[in-house]
Amino acid sequence: MADSQVEPVAMTGVVNTDNSQIRPPSTPSEQLKEEEKKGEEAKEEKKREEEKKNGQQNLNSSLIITGVVVAVIGAIFAIFKNIKKA
Repeated sequence: MADSQVEPVAMTGVVNTDNSQIRPPSTPSEQLKEEEKKGEEAKEEKKREEEKKNGQQNLNSSLIITGVVVAVIGAIFAIFKNIKKA
């Protein structure tokens, strides 16, 4: 091999034939930390989306229940009003 050629070396980065390093290697621990960080960020984003979705569902449920309660109370008052007239 000539001095200008580059050969890949497993887990130690790319090295010239004269053994001078061109780029630093990424160690398995650094890779694991990066992957773990990305995984945690993805989990947090998913959790936020679920909480937002749950909040919207809770609001919709609350509004529907409130509407039904108001309608029932209105119907009860209307019935009592008609009974008092009779």
